[in-house]
Amino acid sequence: KNNFNILKYKAGDVFHLQDSMRIYFLLPDNDITKDASKLSNIFNYGDYAFILQYKNVKVLYLGILEAETVNYLSNAYSDFLNCDLVRAEFQESMNLSTFEFIKECKPLHAVITFGRKNKFSDLSDTVISRLKLSDIETHRTDISGAVIFESDGYSIEEVKWK
Repeated sequence: KNNFNILKYKAGDVFHLQDSMRIYFLLPDNDITKDASKLSNIFNYGDYAFILQYKNVKVLYLGILEAETVNYLSNAYSDFLNCDLVRAEFQESMNLSTFEFIKECKPLHAVITFGRKNKFSDLSDTVISRLKLSDIETHRTDISGAVIFESDGYSIEEVKWK
């Protein structure tokens, strides 16, 4: 009835939105996920990560990634992970779980998406401490609701919307 074009992307693909806006896909990495001997349980079905770049501003969006998958990203992409904003996971074992990965990304801002009365886990004090010690401005959806940022391609700032 409805005709939708479904586009599937994988690591290494680049989607050009405009001349100065691109999405770089980092996960899923089909070379790894196809070969069970390389898999070693580090990838969950549906793991994804991508960078949205608008001119000079980069936003790193990480799905719910286990620490081993984050280590894989660090090894595979190192300096390319350097970003202005990162969407962070709230659990200690997840994506911003190490100082090394935070240093790799060097974000100015981190958005932690965490619902009130979350049934899966409590917000990790370790992740919050690591972000604070790294001088990263942290924005939490459990406190402020939606978090909105605007960029001119050269800087990025939070929009005060309520």
